[in-house]
Amino acid sequence: AVDLGALVSSIADDAADAGQPVRYVPSGPLHVTCQPNGLRRAIENLVDNALKYAGDAELSIVRDGELIRIRIRDHGPGIPETHLQDVLTPFVRLETSRSRESGGTGLGLAIANNLIAAQGGELELVNHPEGGLEAVITLRTAPRV
Repeated sequence: AVDLGALVSSIADDAADAGQPVRYVPSGPLHVTCQPNGLRRAIENLVDNALKYAGDAELSIVRDGELIRIRIRDHGPGIPETHLQDVLTPFVRLETSRSRESGGTGLGLAIANNLIAAQGGELELVNHPEGGLEAVITLRTAPRV
């Protein structure tokens, strides 16, 4: 069992300590059974993407019955609706230059998606109504029967 509040807070604190504009909205302790290293890597990938493409990240956690949703929101341009699912596929990049400075290999979101799926969770990308992109990780508080 992992305290997601502590895990997400530590990711935000590490980024903020490195001078990155990352903010965590505290939620209190929320426990879930997971592989903490895999979940940490997935969240870090999503935060890195938010910083790279939007310049900021805001993290929060919400409990809804047996579901826990970790939200990583940025205030950038978002992703065209027609490409929200595409970018979860390996090697798909919306940024067309071949420069490593302006874009990666197109693996970050695919890796995050696979790491979350391995925990029985889901990753969904949605354009926030007020602008920016929101990556939503949904996990169950109890193991599936």
